[in-house]
Amino acid sequence: MATKFLYLFSEGNANMRDLLGGKGANLAEMTNIGMPVPQGFTITTEACTQYYEDGEKINDEIQAQIMEYIDKLEKITGKKFGDLENPLLVSVRSGARASMPGMMDTILNLGLNEQVVEVIAKQSNNPRWAWDCYRRFIQMYSDVVMEVGKKYFEQLIDEMKEKKGVTQDVDLDANDLTQLVFGFSRDDAGKFLDAYYEKKIYESDPFARLDQHGVGRLIANACRWGRSTNPGVHLGICGEHGGDPSSVMFCHDIGLDYVSCSPFRVPIARLAAAQAAIANPRATDNKLS
Repeated sequence: MATKFLYLFSEGNANMRDLLGGKGANLAEMTNIGMPVPQGFTITTEACTQYYEDGEKINDEIQAQIMEYIDKLEKITGKKFGDLENPLLVSVRSGARASMPGMMDTILNLGLNEQVVEVIAKQSNNPRWAWDCYRRFIQMYSDVVMEVGKKYFEQLIDEMKEKKGVTQDVDLDANDLTQLVFGFSRDDAGKFLDAYYEKKIYESDPFARLDQHGVGRLIANACRWGRSTNPGVHLGICGEHGGDPSSVMFCHDIGLDYVSCSPFRVPIARLAAAQAAIANPRATDNKLS
């Protein structure tokens, strides 16, 4: 019989502390006595042990159970992850068999993205709150999961406050927080990307060298689908990838017509484009399809 690695709050009780951790057992008991606890599920301490036995990887059995319980949680709440009408947001909190004061890691607002945050802003009629939630999610995820310290993001917030001439975070409005969120994504990324390189999360700047097997696959699919509708359409991408020869070669091979870049990168881009055209004069096949 397969090991049960996950329990809904309604499936546990206070006597399961060793399996559910103190927090999970208490949430289960509060659910049992009828307290209005927002529903969720607990991943057991046995799953944590298995994770380390498997070389710090989530095995297929545990992953399948996680997806099963997410589906159950969506049915219980009537919400769905990524839904643009009734999105599900959850908090993720660490726990243990024994109390460990000061050791709790938390990620709030898991489920937010650039589309869902707009839904939350509209539903709440409070764009500032929605974008602040998204900003906090990015910081927490980077700190807890990616192990990139909060200080890099705090520097960006301090710079934003200095530009506005304010001293408190609450003085930043929805527009400021929107700029911060997109700054985390690109404009100010250079201030913390070094930490990503050190931890081998990225080997190179993702804003300068195209991730050919991730984002590149999406671009290739978009080219194929676009040209299936309009064979003569001209397609290109904007960014700084024109300064990277391997990215230019890739874009040529999947049939893009242009790749933009800053003026100082134009000579490199032109040379790379010429080399790509010589190596593959008729780029008609999508290498990623």
